[in-house]
Amino acid sequence: MIFFIILFLASTLYADVYSLSDCIEFAKRNNPVLRAYYQRKQATFFSRKSTKAFLYPQITGEFSFSHLNETPQMSVDFMGTKQDFEIGSQNTYQAKLSLIQPLFTGGKLKSACKIGDLTYRISNMGYRFAESNLILSVKMAYFGAILSKNFLKIRKEAEDFLKENLEVSKKLFNQGRVSSYDVSRNEVAWQLSKSERIEAENSFRIALENLKKLTGIQIEDVKDEFKEPQKLEYDVDLLVDFALKNNLQIKIKKQEIKIQEFSTLNAKSNFFPQIYLGAGYVYENPHYSVEQWGKNWNVFVNLNWNIFSSGRDYYNVKKQNNEKLAGLSELDDLKQKIKVAVKSEIFNLQSSYDRYLSHLKNLETAKENLKIAKERYNRGILSHLELKDAQVSLTSAEIQKIKAIYDFNVARIKLLNLLGVRSFKEVEK
Repeated sequence: MIFFIILFLASTLYADVYSLSDCIEFAKRNNPVLRAYYQRKQATFFSRKSTKAFLYPQITGEFSFSHLNETPQMSVDFMGTKQDFEIGSQNTYQAKLSLIQPLFTGGKLKSACKIGDLTYRISNMGYRFAESNLILSVKMAYFGAILSKNFLKIRKEAEDFLKENLEVSKKLFNQGRVSSYDVSRNEVAWQLSKSERIEAENSFRIALENLKKLTGIQIEDVKDEFKEPQKLEYDVDLLVDFALKNNLQIKIKKQEIKIQEFSTLNAKSNFFPQIYLGAGYVYENPHYSVEQWGKNWNVFVNLNWNIFSSGRDYYNVKKQNNEKLAGLSELDDLKQKIKVAVKSEIFNLQSSYDRYLSHLKNLETAKENLKIAKERYNRGILSHLELKDAQVSLTSAEIQKIKAIYDFNVARIKLLNLLGVRSFKEVEK
């Protein structure tokens, strides 16, 4: 019985508290944009299959039936005698079977199939790119919530300290060791810290709402999953080269350029004849018991050549070539942007790590200073202003430390996203 009570209390205590990995899974499951990318990926898969079907024989069947109100007849005057002859059937039907097979299209079908393959590949990459951006957004929102939560904790600690300090100043006032002015200033300081705590609570609620919007679930709290800042051991140029090879945006742009290459080949196919092999088979109901099955079939070769198009095909080829050149220029620009972005995040990592070490030392010093200041104030040998300065220094050191940790984690996930990997272990491989 006690076990179930403990289990119930634990489930109540940790209700609506999800880890970062849980939030990512919920976001992937519930995000409508990602679902749209998945449906587009499926659409390009079937479009690719549809295009490849034109490489194979296309067989069509046709059936027609007609019923006349009377049997067709013809009257003939033979030696003064009128005779009627049937010239058809009252019910007629016809069944046709035809086959068409492309023999030569000047590369039109082959290039169309290649375009279909590349489009499907791009849609796969587009889905992965959308997924990685969604994961990045969830991580940013989750880390933002952790940061707000830590700020709230710091503000609460500052408020509790100032409230305790206010009570001490009141006791000292009753003993005649401090003036009412000191008590009043402590009162003001406590009220200001209370206001800052309320503001921090609001920021935390807003951060949780942003996370809720991305994940589609109710979240009341987050776990502190900040990674401790560490020195980056990778060479900058190595990471830049890795990003240029593995970044999804660059990969997508390269595939788009390949599509333009095959689009050019597709446009050039209009300069060549289109040759098709065809066959037909027809069955009609017999007339006067004359069996016609198998007697009406044909095989043919169709050649279609657009000899003159007033320059339309020529200019279409030129257009596709220029689209390719534009894509190459965009690729160069994208590579430069990726280089700058990768270097920026590496510098941010290094800067946040250095700041973290500095604030870590400052925090220890600020804690010791506040301890000493509090003891002196309680003995009445330190002013309120000096005690408040010590407390403000501690709060500032705590905020700067957690801000450096947040900046490190944000720079880290942004860098991994630019590299196209989930962890630095993949870079080592």
